Amino acid sequence: MRERVKGWKKTSFDDQAWETPRPIDISNLRFGFGMDTRVGWQLTPSIIPAREHTLQRLERTRLAEGVRVPENFPKEKSSFEIPANTTARILLDQDILTNAFVTLQWSGGADSQIKLTYAEALYDDAGNKGDRDVIEGKQMLGARDSIISDGTNDQVFTSMRYRTYRYLELEVKTEDEPLVIQDMYGMYTGYPFEMKARLFSNNSELQDMMDIGWRTARLCAVDTYMDCPYYERLQYVGDTRIQHFVSFYNSGDDRLAKNALNLMDYSRQKGGFTLSRYPDRQGQVIPTYSLWYISMLKDYLYYGTEPEFVKDKLFGSRQILNYFINYIAEDGSLKNVPGW
Repeated sequence: MRERVKGWKKTSFDDQAWETPRPIDISNLRFGFGMDTRVGWQLTPSIIPAREHTLQRLERTRLAEGVRVPENFPKEKSSFEIPANTTARILLDQDILTNAFVTLQWSGGADSQIKLTYAEALYDDAGNKGDRDVIEGKQMLGARDSIISDGTNDQVFTSMRYRTYRYLELEVKTEDEPLVIQDMYGMYTGYPFEMKARLFSNNSELQDMMDIGWRTARLCAVDTYMDCPYYERLQYVGDTRIQHFVSFYNSGDDRLAKNALNLMDYSRQKGGFTLSRYPDRQGQVIPTYSLWYISMLKDYLYYGTEPEFVKDKLFGSRQILNYFINYIAEDGSLKNVPGW
């Protein structure tokens, strides 16, 4: 925290000591077709809306070691002190999986070490998750933010990117000064889908399944669709085809689906096929996913709001089909297509 830039949000902030930006000569930038021929940036207006940001307080404290935590923390804003020369560990539970920017506020505690660890589940000694509600005999393993306090009052840390978690462990090791935790909360983020469909059933369990499924779909949709929010965070064609049906049927919002189709089309390679996932810099190829992309264009024609959008993709889809023609066996099946 000693290294952070202080006061930069104020209009009176003096930025004279900041480094001078280096101009980029756009005359040397090349723009071409295919991910391997582009150099530099080409900015275009986004077709998707701003991400949702909603305050989301953690539900409860499941475990506290080395410190006494107020009964209402962190569900309600409350403060407590961690004494000098103390190691405290606090396990917090959101009760559900979420995507959120986490904010921690505290005062004092010069040189204290603070660790925030995020996980979708806890693990036993064999590395198994088991019942995710059970914490006994399990440990926290996951992505982590590490902070060193500068000892001043009203310090604030917010994670640089959104974190995915059900469990959040706060570990503080103080030095010669006590540290006061003032507040801790999350700011939920995601694509602003709205549920407009309704389920009518006498079976209440179906509604529970609907709620869980819709939450899963929302967690896997931020500025792109993605296979999972905690691990890869990649937009695979095969996964996305399922997800865009969920969007069509439940919300009617097709903007993220259009964005996905644009990106998949943009990933086409010199041979004509698309990558299996995009945006991505590894260039992974799953050949059949190119064909699923064409199926998604047909899906959009049936369920989307702008049929003309598909017309712009016909050229690319013909390139894909021409690529696969080269690998048709005598019996009409595909044979020895490169890739996975």
